[in-house]
Amino acid sequence: MRRFELIEKNAAKFWAIAREREVLVTHWGKIGSEGKQKKKICKDFMVAEQEYDRLIRQKIRGGYDEVHKATESVQPLPDRTLELVTLDDEASFLVKPKAFRYMVWRMIEIGLIDRYAKGKDLTRWDRRAARRAGLDAVPEPEDEQYEAWETNWLRLSEGDRTDWPGSLQAAGWKYLEGSHWVVTPEECKLIAEQVGGVIPKRHKASPGQQTWVDEWVAWHKKAAKVGGYIVYAEG
Repeated sequence: MRRFELIEKNAAKFWAIAREREVLVTHWGKIGSEGKQKKKICKDFMVAEQEYDRLIRQKIRGGYDEVHKATESVQPLPDRTLELVTLDDEASFLVKPKAFRYMVWRMIEIGLIDRYAKGKDLTRWDRRAARRAGLDAVPEPEDEQYEAWETNWLRLSEGDRTDWPGSLQAAGWKYLEGSHWVVTPEECKLIAEQVGGVIPKRHKASPGQQTWVDEWVAWHKKAAKVGGYIVYAEG
């Protein structure tokens, strides 16, 4: 059986096909799931061979790539607690793990963030910040020199921490990995508009989930007016 996969933006799907004389068997679904199968009996083996080739060409044109080993299943969203703090340091918003997982899932489902996109490597600023503070190595948080190092690190990494994909998507990595990311006012406006105005397909939010949505939208509207916010993450 030949296997093809499509992994881009928020899609992680597979499609496979096998042929035995006049019988075609296709298998498809989300990577990591059991998927679905379908058997088709063609008029004869020549018709089956033509259909086999046609279906493969169709998938390749659709962006699928052939693989010889199945990709590992999509990992569940992590347990994270986020503290979001406005850049003017006047307001904060605590997002606990259940609310975090739901809001990230919702933003993925509506195409607002890409869970596979990666932010820039912020550790590349660690040693440079230490040198600017006159240190030979990065200090531990309890060290009295840590504050001086962190001040330099925040200044040096600001561009990378603020970076985002552009006008059509927000930066999913700011919620899914690392910490100290800066969500810009433009991102805040986009998130408020999309989360508040787009509903995931075949999904009806529970009262608790709708509360999370309303709070998320209200927070982003507020943060957009004061220059955005910083994401501090645990987990």
